[in-house]
Amino acid sequence: MPDPFPAALRRLRDARGLTQQALADSIGTSRPAVGRMEAGASKPSLGVLRKLADALSVTLDELTGRTTTTKDDVR
Repeated sequence: MPDPFPAALRRLRDARGLTQQALADSIGTSRPAVGRMEAGASKPSLGVLRKLADALSVTLDELTGRTTTTKDDVR
């Protein structure tokens, strides 16, 4: 079964109108690092996953493809 994370990351980034560079800047990494994550060539640490989820305003579950509930939907 393919890892849903790369596609979810790309979908969420695109939905927010962010470039790879803008997302990278917001989490303190490089544009190539974001590109490698979106391509499935690298797996982020838990710390990076948390930064990505915060920057994209989603839960870790949504970011990793486990659900489509956003933080705004959770009360």
